Amino acid sequence: MRNDRPQAIAKLIPVAGDVTLDGLGLSESDMKLLCDNVSIVFNSAATVRFDEELRTAVELNVKGPQRLIRICHKMKCLEVGFCLNNQLGDLHLTYLTFCDD
Repeated sequence: MRNDRPQAIAKLIPVAGDVTLDGLGLSESDMKLLCDNVSIVFNSAATVRFDEELRTAVELNVKGPQRLIRICHKMKCLEVGFCLNNQLGDLHLTYLTFCDD
């Protein structure tokens, strides 16, 4: 991607968050940035440890994607959302179109 579409890399802006927190632990300014500008969401946050404490696994693999989907519904022009998760959560956000166009 760096070689084929360097302009796409320039659009990536990392934000700090935590899928175990409501609102993903995002600051108000980061939440606004995401809701106003993001068109593609790719989530791979999960635990794949089969000996993980159940509460932790549920927070990461079930509630985390649910929290992300709630934020996705606030995004003004989300075109694609993709969620990789193990079978515990069984939530697969594969394609959504929320654009007002």
